[in-house]
Amino acid sequence: MTVPFPDRPVLTNEDRNLDVSCRVSTSNGWLEVNYGVYELHKESFNAQQRTMRRTTTTNPFVPGTFTVNAVSDNVVENLAVWVTGDTHYEMDVAIQVLVDALEQPSYLIERRIEDSWQTWWCYAADVAISTQHEYLHARRALVQAQVPRLPQIQRGLA
Repeated sequence: MTVPFPDRPVLTNEDRNLDVSCRVSTSNGWLEVNYGVYELHKESFNAQQRTMRRTTTTNPFVPGTFTVNAVSDNVVENLAVWVTGDTHYEMDVAIQVLVDALEQPSYLIERRIEDSWQTWWCYAADVAISTQHEYLHARRALVQAQVPRLPQIQRGLA
């Protein structure tokens, strides 16, 4: 059996909690979306995709379509954040701050998982807000966003 990192200890279930942070750039600095009133939902970044923009051509003498050129196209990331407030007003303000950050024309999202980080250029997101109770009685809401981003990812070690 091949072990990729033989000098590392075996992790127990207690050690498997990941240290995750995520932040969105705003005109006032970074907005941390896994801290304080914000908590990342398990559906955040739950799938990765690559899409290609293709130029194709056909020929009347040969069956099928041929790809002449292909480049990476924009990708949509899932971002889901629980927003909690001690009062309904606090929750409402926190939701508005998050939605305003995600609806900017262009911004950065930086995600860090343990010792690795990734940064993306993003564009105005589509946002949906849902609560567990009737909105008048809710103090916790789920903000789900479909965030379009450029295909290039900056990566590094934290």
